[in-house]
Amino acid sequence: VARPARFAIVASMRVRLLLGLLAVVAAAPAAADEDVTLREVVGRAVQGNLDLMRQTLDLEAAQARFGAARGQFDFILVADVQAKQTRTPLRPDVPIDFLAGTQTDVSGNLRLARPLETGGHVALSLGFTRTDSTSPLTSGNIPGLPVPFEPGPSSFWTVPLTLTVSQPLWRNRGRDLATVQIRRAALARDLEQLRRAQRAHDVVRDVVIAYWDLLAATRDLDIRRGALALAEDQLQQTRDLIAVGRAAPLDLAA
Repeated sequence: VARPARFAIVASMRVRLLLGLLAVVAAAPAAADEDVTLREVVGRAVQGNLDLMRQTLDLEAAQARFGAARGQFDFILVADVQAKQTRTPLRPDVPIDFLAGTQTDVSGNLRLARPLETGGHVALSLGFTRTDSTSPLTSGNIPGLPVPFEPGPSSFWTVPLTLTVSQPLWRNRGRDLATVQIRRAALARDLEQLRRAQRAHDVVRDVVIAYWDLLAATRDLDIRRGALALAEDQLQQTRDLIAVGRAAPLDLAA
């Protein structure tokens, strides 16, 4: 029961392809006696095939997902800067206010990090911190101390450089586990390429078969038209002979 249904589907597809080829030939902006070549028909069929367009979009999406999967091992650069200023007013009821003054804190960090294919992580961080203060406690400008200090604000600098490497030793370690998303995306991309190539192959095959079927039908039609023209000519000759009495009316049946 399934084989006749399959043959009916194939025949229906060929009929649609023949109709499509007739539309292509009729829409060709060529001269009346110019034939449409097989290459031109295949090119137009491929360009206007919706399934191939969909397969092309699926392939582009798979390639984009593959690129995104490979991006998980890209370097990531992070930078941040912070600034803060604190003002402590002088308290009149305190003879020597060690906390009065202004303190300005500026800090920043530059971090370069990257996941490792082995499942680990590496990061290099460079930071800085600067503190400017005018309070007597931090600047050393304390009245009444026997040690002479230079009055004025004080500044403190710190520039830490940190390298961090982490690597799982048991679970979630290894290249196979870390790159599974990349390999999965690569397989999906290759599968879409094969699907598009198979669809293009099917379109070209069906168009070529339909083209030659149409060409054979056109040649058969030309032969039948020629035979019809010859029969009409013979009929007219027989009628002329009957009119002059050189043939019998029964000759029309021949």
